[in-house]
Amino acid sequence: MKDIVYVSDINNQVPRVVFVCKESERLDIENLKLMIYEIEGSIQRVSAQQNQEIRFFQILLDANQRKLVFILEPCSATLDSELFRTALDKNLMADNRNYQKLRNDNILAAPELLVMKDGYRDSLFTRAIVPGKNVNQTKLPTIVKEYPDKSNIIHWAKEGEK
Repeated sequence: MKDIVYVSDINNQVPRVVFVCKESERLDIENLKLMIYEIEGSIQRVSAQQNQEIRFFQILLDANQRKLVFILEPCSATLDSELFRTALDKNLMADNRNYQKLRNDNILAAPELLVMKDGYRDSLFTRAIVPGKNVNQTKLPTIVKEYPDKSNIIHWAKEGEK
């Protein structure tokens, strides 16, 4: 099934297996294989450090520009997108040596962060639901191949720009 799982605890010699993600949920660029659970972990750590809650995220690998683009829908309007972007970059560098090397060698450009309008995730569900299915049966992709529509973007944080 190519699922990535972990054992969270063992009760009466019975392991409790927790699903993490599909093996296919990863980004590949150069020598970097970045799993979605690594990205999600970085987002959670930075969110906790900055006392921010992220309702929804997606990630885009812009192969032409050789950069990661984080697409976030925060729960509040107080998110400092540049501070969050910088912290995510530093967190990924600390956690993943290949990411750090690609960034330090300028093979991978600084990531960008798109802050999306409130309700962005819900609008994606509205478009993704297939007749006969409901929201609970619909999984939105975490890795996307296209930039979102500009009308949904509140702020676009790029290195060197305020």
